[in-house]
Amino acid sequence: MIKTVIVDDEPWVCKVIEKLVNWEALGFEIVGEAHDGDGAFEMIMIQKPELVLTDIRMAGMDGLTLIQQVRASGLKTEFIVISGHSDFEYAKEALKFGVLGYLLKPIEQEELLFYLNKVKAEKMKMDAENNAKEQLAEQLQESNRLLKEGYFRQQASCHFQGMEGNLDSLNYMYSCNFRPGIFRAVIYHLDNPANFENREYDSNQSLLQLKKYLIDKYHSKVYEYVMVFDKYDLLLILNYSEKEQETIERYLQNSVTELQVAFVLHLCFKLTVGVGNPVSSLQHLDESYRTALNCIESRIRLGIQRVIFPEVLQQYSNDKLDDIFSVESRKLIKYKLNMHDYQGLSEFLQDFYNRLEKDKTLSPVIIFRISREIAKIFAGYTEEHYRYNEELQALSGQLKEKIANCFQISQISQLFHQMIERYSSWEIESSNKKNEHIILIAKRYISEHYREEIMLADVAEEVGLNSHYFGELFKKEVGIGYNEYLTGFRIDVAKGLLKDTQIKTKEISAMVGYKDTKYFGKLFKKETGLSLTEYRKVFT
Repeated sequence: MIKTVIVDDEPWVCKVIEKLVNWEALGFEIVGEAHDGDGAFEMIMIQKPELVLTDIRMAGMDGLTLIQQVRASGLKTEFIVISGHSDFEYAKEALKFGVLGYLLKPIEQEELLFYLNKVKAEKMKMDAENNAKEQLAEQLQESNRLLKEGYFRQQASCHFQGMEGNLDSLNYMYSCNFRPGIFRAVIYHLDNPANFENREYDSNQSLLQLKKYLIDKYHSKVYEYVMVFDKYDLLLILNYSEKEQETIERYLQNSVTELQVAFVLHLCFKLTVGVGNPVSSLQHLDESYRTALNCIESRIRLGIQRVIFPEVLQQYSNDKLDDIFSVESRKLIKYKLNMHDYQGLSEFLQDFYNRLEKDKTLSPVIIFRISREIAKIFAGYTEEHYRYNEELQALSGQLKEKIANCFQISQISQLFHQMIERYSSWEIESSNKKNEHIILIAKRYISEHYREEIMLADVAEEVGLNSHYFGELFKKEVGIGYNEYLTGFRIDVAKGLLKDTQIKTKEISAMVGYKDTKYFGKLFKKETGLSLTEYRKVFT
């Protein structure tokens, strides 16, 4: 893998570049990204990447200086310069430092692929020159593996619908060894993902242990196998002869127990294994994969840390989704969301999932399908009402993934309850912030117009509220009524004028909004215990 670092002062540009091509399938590993020259230099010194894509203009150390310093360090790192049209002439200067080339924003996929293939070709050439033929063979083998896994990962993302069935073609393109026989999809699902998210365990090490176990177990018994890692799943695709069917079935049946025994001190995850139906061709792998997924979902009925074969699914009824989750139920959820009836919605879903829990004949597949439908409703509501709320968007977007990792019906219900609570909390927070903003505007208006005859209605109009509501809101948020606040503000201004100036008390009264000096004098004495004149004598 070609270690790669992406450098741009705009994080979104880095993300676009990451998603522009399938880096892994091409043989590249993005080991980091940086958003300024100084941070990029430090990262490059640590990671020692073979390729750096860098913006030319950045705060602090710019791209040219970064290239110079890396060159001075002795690292044999290739650079591709990224620039805008306005920086084109500046970017051409980078060619003097031996950069591979430059890309103009917005970056085109074809141009990026051209340079990546160029980097890859140069690396392979260097490897061939510096290493023995055996090392080159290993590199090619790894590349083929990545291409093979990349292909099957792509197929898995669309559930193997339309899977290529020509074995000779696949074998040639991806250096496989598929033969006529039995094909089977098996999913190893991680049941305790929170442990890895909380960094209690090293997930990479654990997954490598699992991979090694599977290779050792199956490689001598099958024609071909493919392993594809997802976030919490390892998909194993097996191709074997009919005479090995019994052996493979036994291996699968005992796999969880054997894993626990083999790695009792080191295996840090809990697994549920979903076994797909055996099929006679790759074209029917979608059926095997689907049944493996269904088996994984059935753990909410059968429990975790076990091997589940598709035969167990026959015990459940064939109810249709619409029979269990009616159109009226969907409308009710949408209605309660739109009406912000979060308490009512939470109670409805709690009761709904309690009924699903009690119906032991109901297929777990249906329960997950229903839950994904509800998650879709939540996602639509979030998109419509909270499009620019990144937190709620993220939480809503994670619902489907979190549902997939539930192994109890109550956990699914709790996920929706937590999402509903976050909607409610955000609205309360939003309301408080809105009220704070209104009061801020009101106070600012008072500070600018206290010399004038300003009434409650004037300030209410300024903030866009009716007088009665504004008066109640002001007292609730500030702790005192509007008139009391205005009088106190004017008295505070008068105190400052009395202490710091020799302006006559009559003029001071007018300056703080009171034409009647006697009336203001009474208000001032009531507040301070001193007359205007006495206050000046005491504090000057």
